[in-house]
Amino acid sequence: MTRIPAALALACALLISTAADARPRRRGPCVPVFIDGAGTIWICGARSCAR
Repeated sequence: MTRIPAALALACALLISTAADARPRRRGPCVPVFIDGAGTIWICGARSCAR
């Protein structure tokens, strides 16, 4: 019974580490932030509304 949660945790860890290193495609002010154990995460500000 512990295999399913362990496999799910491993899959989530792999997806998070892959997504953390991928830069977002949308434009805007983005800043890379390195988090120990998670890698580089891009934090982007909200886009301003249309004028």
